[in-house]
Parts: sequence; structure tokens; C-alpha cells
Amino acid sequence: GSRVAAECASLCTRQPALPVRRTMGDMTDDSLGRAVEDSSISTGNFSSSAMDSTTNSATMSSPNDSSRHRPLLETPRNKLSTSFEVERAVAVEKRTASMRLYIAVVVCCFSPLLYGFSLAFTSPMQSSMEGTPKGDSEPPEHLAVFSPHEFTMYASVFNLGAVVGALSGARAMNSIGRKASLAFSAWPHVIAWACTIFLSDPTLLIGVRMLTGVAVGLGCAVAPCYISEIASPELRGPLGASIQLSYTVGVLIVNVLGAHAPVAEEVDGEYFGNWRRLSLLGLALAGVLATMAFMPESPKWL
Repeated sequence: GSRVAAECASLCTRQPALPVRRTMGDMTDDSLGRAVEDSSISTGNFSSSAMDSTTNSATMSSPNDSSRHRPLLETPRNKLSTSFEVERAVAVEKRTASMRLYIAVVVCCFSPLLYGFSLAFTSPMQSSMEGTPKGDSEPPEHLAVFSPHEFTMYASVFNLGAVVGALSGARAMNSIGRKASLAFSAWPHVIAWACTIFLSDPTLLIGVRMLTGVAVGLGCAVAPCYISEIASPELRGPLGASIQLSYTVGVLIVNVLGAHAPVAEEVDGEYFGNWRRLSLLGLALAGVLATMAFMPESPKWL
């Protein structure tokens, strides 16, 4: 019994040798591998996956392998340089694109402007076209070409042409594109206003009035779509509102110029609108709209 107790006391007082703690940065690949092998032998539960991860960590943190850390240090500088160059290129592109954008929108707005111009054309010209006197003054004979019934037909046939033009514009802008449709809509305007300057026959004037309605309907179907596609998101609302603004400007131009010189003719103190002179202005506006052929196409049709 005393001998067993002595052996137990000697076992309890015996201390195992502690291994020297070394950092992985101080170890070479060979010494690290031997340490891992010794550790796995002594513990018996060190898995191969743990040894692989330890070896990889030691390799990445090796002080001799500085090339692995160089890209990480240079990446922020590269990102800053690249982002600065991209922002500068985008800013230049925005300045260039903005000028082209505004020019294209202004030219496109001549389509709704011609809409208001054509629709209000008969308002200040009714008395001179019908030959209705103002007080004791008679309108010039070369301007009085319609009877009251014929003038009603002349004024109302415009709406019929606009329906035909709107239906045609829906097909045209999907087949030949937005820009080409707007440029094409200028030519019926050119033909109609040029004929209005020289014609005096009521039937022919009614026919060209309907042609004006076709051009207006075609342009009004395409213009809002074109502006919404070329405008940037932050400008889409204000530029889209320019359609209605242009329409009202067209109405204003006709009513202001139609009743005053040099468009109107004075007879015994009364002014009669000269619709032939006002048609010259309509022809000029149609010519500006024809320059849509040189404007950029909308992104839908690039």
C-alpha cells in the first residue's frame, strides 16, 4: 500500500514539458510543416483541412511575400483615379448632350406650335374670308373667297384630317421611327401653306385645310413620344410640358398677328386679317420643322 501511494505522489508532481511558443511569422515553411505534423501526432485529432488552412494563412502572412499585399494597397488609388476620369467624361458628355437635347426639343416643339397656329388660323381671318363688313368698311375683294357655309366647312374639315393624321402617326413612328415621322409631317404643312398663299378656289382651299389637319395629327402623335425618349429623367417633366406650351404659343401668335399690321390690312380705319400673309408665316414654321431630319434619333430607334 505504501509503495502504491508513493508512485501516485510522484505522478502528480511530474510536470510535462511545455512547447516553446513561436509565431507563424518566425517559422519557415519546413518548420511549420514539422510543427503541424508533431501536433497532429501528439493530439491525434488535427484534421487535414485545418492543416491546409493554417498553411495557407502562413503563406499569405509571410513577410517575404510582399507582392500579395501590393494590389490591396493600390486598389483604392486606382478606384479613385478611375472614378474621377469617369465622372469627368460623364460631365463632358452631359454638357455636349444637353445642347443637342435642347435643340432637338425646340425643333420638335414646332409641331405642336403649328397645331395651335393651324387651329386658330380661322379665328382672326373669318371676317376677311367671308367678306363680312366691319362697320362701314368692306374687306378687300381678293381676301373674300368663302360663303358662310363654305367657311364652316373650311374650319371643321381640319379636325377630320387630324383624326386621319393621328392614326397614321401611330403606325409611322413604329415603322420608320420618331425622328423620321416628325420630319415627314413637315412636308404636308409646307404643301398646304404654300397652296393657301396662292389659291382662291374654295374647294381647293378646303382640301389643303384638310391636309393641314393630317400633318397636325401626325405630328401631335409623335412629338410627345420623341421628347419623352430623348429627355433625361430629371428633365422629362419640364421638357414634356413644352408640348402644351408650344401649342398655346401658336394660338397666341395667330390671334396677335392676325389682327394687327403688317399681317392685317387697314380699310377705312378697320383691320382685316390678310390670311395670305399669315400663311407665309405658317410656311416658315413648317420649314423649321423640316430640319428634324438633322436631329438625333430617339434611343428607341438608335
